[in-house]
Amino acid sequence: MIQLYHVYKSYLKGVHVLEDVSLTVSRGEFAFLVGPSGAGKTTLLKLLFSAESFTDGQVIVNNYNLANIRHKNIPYLRRSIGVVFQDFKLLNNRSVFDNVAITLEILGAGKNDIRRRVTKALKQVGLQYLEDKYPLELSGGEQQRVAIARAVVNNPSILLADEPTGNLDPDLSVEIMNILNDINAMGTTVLVATHDKYLLGKFEKRTIMINKGRVSEPI
Repeated sequence: MIQLYHVYKSYLKGVHVLEDVSLTVSRGEFAFLVGPSGAGKTTLLKLLFSAESFTDGQVIVNNYNLANIRHKNIPYLRRSIGVVFQDFKLLNNRSVFDNVAITLEILGAGKNDIRRRVTKALKQVGLQYLEDKYPLELSGGEQQRVAIARAVVNNPSILLADEPTGNLDPDLSVEIMNILNDINAMGTTVLVATHDKYLLGKFEKRTIMINKGRVSEPI
């Protein structure tokens, strides 16, 4: 599902953001990617949906070898990957429904299909009753749930979440993690970048540690 072999990422010659990273995340797995700020978590996630290129090594995601993926195939890769960001990235001039629907609109889905799938995604995160609201009318936890609904509305096989609870209090953080856990239980592979030790203790999942660009796992 996700395979990295001896991956390096440098923005400046000789200065590695990621250094000799090798790891595998299996289909249907839930894993935490942990480490301090600046450790390379966000960069690693960006490599997986081809928002960043890597300097050396191999990255394989959903059978796409990103070392030689054709530019025209990148949209097809991204259709199979949902991404959730810490800062939500919602469109404040669009309703909750429309924020979730935008992914399907870009793909050219029909109106009836969009209505069915957006309604399902909003129910999945418990927000169907807020579909006509706008992001600035919502709490932080509600905005993050909208972002999750948008990420899963196209039924991705992989969900990547970059510090999805970083702006939330502990109770809301647990609520968001429970939603991600439920999504994983339905078969989606989930990789969550976080530095929240409380969540790591509460949700006993595989932990991949990254620090100064290098990856390791506890024995």
